[in-house]
Amino acid sequence: MRIEQLEEVIVRKYLTSGISRKIDGSTVISPPRFGLLPGLTEADVLQTMQQIPGIASVDETISNINIRGGTHDQNLFTWNGIRMFQTGHFFGQISAFNPSIPQKIAIYKNGTPAIYGESVSGTADITTQTDLQATDIAEVGVNMIAAQAFLRADLWKNAAVTISGRRSLTDFFDSPAYKSYADRVFQNTVVTSIGNSENIRYRTGKDFYFYDTSIQIHQKIGQKHDFVVSGILIENELSIEQTREDASSLIRRESLLNQSSWGTALKWDFAMTDDTRLGAQWTLSHFVLNGLNSSVDSNQSLSQQNEVLSSNLQLRANHVVSDNLNVSGAYEFSETSMENFDSTTLPDFERNDKRVMRSHVVSGQGNWMSASRKWSLRPGLRLNYFERASLFRAEPRLNASYQVNTQLRLEAMGEFKSQTSAQIIDLQQDFLGLEKRRWVMSNNQEIPIQKSMQTSIGLIYEPEDWLFTLEAYYKRVNGIYSG
Repeated sequence: MRIEQLEEVIVRKYLTSGISRKIDGSTVISPPRFGLLPGLTEADVLQTMQQIPGIASVDETISNINIRGGTHDQNLFTWNGIRMFQTGHFFGQISAFNPSIPQKIAIYKNGTPAIYGESVSGTADITTQTDLQATDIAEVGVNMIAAQAFLRADLWKNAAVTISGRRSLTDFFDSPAYKSYADRVFQNTVVTSIGNSENIRYRTGKDFYFYDTSIQIHQKIGQKHDFVVSGILIENELSIEQTREDASSLIRRESLLNQSSWGTALKWDFAMTDDTRLGAQWTLSHFVLNGLNSSVDSNQSLSQQNEVLSSNLQLRANHVVSDNLNVSGAYEFSETSMENFDSTTLPDFERNDKRVMRSHVVSGQGNWMSASRKWSLRPGLRLNYFERASLFRAEPRLNASYQVNTQLRLEAMGEFKSQTSAQIIDLQQDFLGLEKRRWVMSNNQEIPIQKSMQTSIGLIYEPEDWLFTLEAYYKRVNGIYSG
């Protein structure tokens, strides 16, 4: 007899339809099913998650999301297991993930499952596995910023493909929506800080566009094997032409900014028995930020690049022990390189810094629920070894809850976490002053490995169609590097 352990949901309609709160403390967002929140023109998941208590953006952008005080780079964002180092288009104004794709986003603020690492704050796990039972569908949409398309189709028996694409219209016409975004993004930057003089005429023009595309192929072989191949590409391009004209000369300079990400994932799941499942996943993620700053008022130019390449191999197993208990474990090897390059002319100067971190991780997780369904306990342990730092670190995780009655639930959570990378700002003028942050790798010396500890207790009260939550937490992060 096969045992199916179902996830218990506390609230099915949290803030709006398609947003639910799970018994493990996570919040799950399903874009195709959730309604629009006030102020949003489409179901943007990263904008929507900012409405969840404890999550906010101080400048109301996608690229600066804070979870319980943690900075954006201290959060882990994954897409089908691929770690994403870029989450927004238009320098944080729009989510980089197409809202038309059927997907699920699980957000953890505390008590994070042991399978997740490389974060000292929150986790946002985005999955888009293609449903083999779904009907074929094709969608096309256009708004004042971009055009997008989505296709889901069967390939052959037990195989399906999902393809999506989105491209901005910003280089074809300036819509009111684009002008509003542009005024906000480009103020006090190279685009608007061009000089002014009665005897010298200055002109500036900009050309900007973005696009993203993704593909996923799902193949099921027999009743035991599932293979999934996923890929994503995100691109932002900006060019700025400045002209300086006086009575005797005409000078033109072009500045460029390119922000690009791509990732791929290969996933295999094997149902060994009715109660035991094995799996393997390999992911590769690449991010690059290129900038060229040339001024019409001097012959000096500044070229900059920030590049990240991260690969990850994960082997995992899950076993259902009984109706009330299942256990899981995993081994993970990852290698991440981060490179920063700066070059100037007049005077000539060049700097290149590249660092690589390899890590080995063993993790285990238990999920237990009492026969009365009142008690729930999810202990976990993550054991990390960081090669470059020759550092071993054990990180326990815990999620516990007690159902007092049909309307009242108590919960307690705790976790230890660590992170070997960070985003820093060297100069406010870096990368044309638009995307000033760059990724750097810890060396456990002047750039230490960040370590966090968090505990929380909460009360959830749900009378009829109302929901009241009360949470108190304590969070400490050590090793923050400010540059």
